[in-house]
Amino acid sequence: MNIIMKNSHKLSIAQIDDLLKVGLEFQIRDKSEGRKWLEKLLRFHNYFKLSKKEKGTIIDYASIVLCLSQDRVKKLCSIWHNTGRIERQKYKRTHSHNKYTREDIALVYETRDLHQTNGNAIKKILVDEYIIYRDTSYINIKDISVSYIYVLLGKNSHNLRGTASINAAIGIRQALSKDGLPGHISIDSVHQKENNEDKELYYINVVDYHTQWQRIYIVTAISQRYLAPVLKDILKYFPFKITEFHSDNGSEFINKVISNILNRMHVKQLKSRSFRSEDNGQVETKNTIIRKEMGYTPIDSKYIPQLDTFFKDYYDEYLNYHHPCGFPEIKIDDKGRIRKKYKQSDYMTPYQRLKFIDPKGKSLKKEFSFKEMDNIELRYSHNQYMKLVQIQKHEILKDIYSLKKVFDKLEN
Repeated sequence: MNIIMKNSHKLSIAQIDDLLKVGLEFQIRDKSEGRKWLEKLLRFHNYFKLSKKEKGTIIDYASIVLCLSQDRVKKLCSIWHNTGRIERQKYKRTHSHNKYTREDIALVYETRDLHQTNGNAIKKILVDEYIIYRDTSYINIKDISVSYIYVLLGKNSHNLRGTASINAAIGIRQALSKDGLPGHISIDSVHQKENNEDKELYYINVVDYHTQWQRIYIVTAISQRYLAPVLKDILKYFPFKITEFHSDNGSEFINKVISNILNRMHVKQLKSRSFRSEDNGQVETKNTIIRKEMGYTPIDSKYIPQLDTFFKDYYDEYLNYHHPCGFPEIKIDDKGRIRKKYKQSDYMTPYQRLKFIDPKGKSLKKEFSFKEMDNIELRYSHNQYMKLVQIQKHEILKDIYSLKKVFDKLEN
């Protein structure tokens, strides 16, 4: 017992007060001896029959002698009161690898490889595979924590791309309405690089703010000529009524042709405000989905029909029925700052979110119904459909590269 003063546990309350005033010069550094000393101190003074002030003196004294915080000393006192002893508690580590089999962990890797998404979305897919699609192979792994998913897989980051703005009198400078209802869409363009500038292609990414319902188009150029047909299709494609249309300040969206179409459909046109990057931030974040699937490899615009078929017939259904998205809980702190918290329970697919915020389907167009959309959702599980998407993507890219060789020979 490494202490300078003997029988230090037998000091009276008054003596301890005097020591605290002048400063202590002794300490117990051995933890096991320190626990024994604290037991003697508490027993000698009959600690739990002392007044509040006297207890505070004992706590201060023990905190200095044992080199522990006051809260920790109080905890040890509580343990002594309940058990009569202060023993070192053994730490029981939970080994996740004992709970999940190789087959279970393989399902996590498979889901990551299929969807290339974050841990919360992977967790949502694993739960849905068992709860919704009744696949019993997911019965164990559905309980995996998001943190352990990240331990297994790691975490990826993506770079976002900005767009230059222009000044125009068309459109209202404001963010989308936060009324919680579907129908507030944002639009942005993504450039697929090409060595020949005359043969470029662009993706037009469209996302609904409250459900994250998404549609991807492919065009040769971002101009009024190509975007007007896209806009008309957007107004027909989305299953709910469009009330607001938001874009950045690019001339491809802020022009009279687009404005006239929106006015005829009674859709309010909005555009980003200066120094408010978050106004169009959601759709720009979603651009990473396109980069994840198509990368940065140059693709000639003559392959647009094949790519458009892939996105329209396969990938759009995946995004809306089988790709979980995060819907944060938004709070404003004491300093007026917006705080977003993503709970695992708040991850759901856009279709699940649509039914969550509009369970009676009041926002749906007449030609759409939840019954028909349920059939689309349930005909494949999340992982089954992503496997189908990958097969189709492989076939289309194989055709593109085959055609590329033929075109290259004809050009030569």
